[in-house]
Amino acid sequence: MFILQISTGAPINVMPRRGGYTPTRGGAADPWGPTIHHIRQRHGTDLRGISRNQTIVGRTMKALLGKDCTYNEDGSYSRPDDTGRYHYQPDGSIFYSGGTITTNTSVVRKGPMSLRNPSNPASNWDESNRGSTILAGTHNFNKLDLIPDGNGGFTKPGEGNTGRYLLQPDGSIFYEGGQLGGNPARAQTYNNGSYGSNPSYYVYMLSDGKLLYLKRKPTTSGGNEYEVEIYENGSWTKGLTTNSPRVTGSTDIQAGIRAIQSARTLYWGRPNLP
Repeated sequence: MFILQISTGAPINVMPRRGGYTPTRGGAADPWGPTIHHIRQRHGTDLRGISRNQTIVGRTMKALLGKDCTYNEDGSYSRPDDTGRYHYQPDGSIFYSGGTITTNTSVVRKGPMSLRNPSNPASNWDESNRGSTILAGTHNFNKLDLIPDGNGGFTKPGEGNTGRYLLQPDGSIFYEGGQLGGNPARAQTYNNGSYGSNPSYYVYMLSDGKLLYLKRKPTTSGGNEYEVEIYENGSWTKGLTTNSPRVTGSTDIQAGIRAIQSARTLYWGRPNLP
């Protein structure tokens, strides 16, 4: 889905330093501020697995930033004495927003940069034009406290949460539907800080990064069939239907078709597509 680029420069030491960290207290004008902040941070910390129920995101961020790292309400992470924030990105890389970084020996000023492969000790921070830009969908991904499911999609940890989340090309996130907090939840799109329940799109991102498009096509007999298009290698492969061998032989494509039909059914009460 994404092209990784490793910088040839020397790695930057961002290992944790000794010493504690005391969070800033809330202002007197809002006596509940510190309590609400603590509850939100604890909830996010639990979901992302920093304190317990370790997830891949929690393990990665603790290994990189140390056990004294903190979780922010926007889904980013902070380290004591580092002025910028660290963002776990949908492809598994880490983005640093820029600022000062305090190492064991000095304080250095660094612009935005990305660590492409945090699990590889030989992976370096990339400050090139590509590395200094946050990936599309990162803010939405973190705001929803998602973690990779290993199959190209994402899930929301926590009891009573089910259903897959899929990153779309425009950075929005498509939720296939399931349960949120134990309550039934319909298919919907998350973008710019809010959900939209009208699935006006019919594009599904497959696990290999290709895009699936499904639409209804009238037949000469007066019925309907579904036309399938797949975006790969810079263009759309057309002429496929739900009966095409490539479509019937792929469990990934079949899952995508079901997800689109389910989204349409949940919203309109019928599976017909335009």
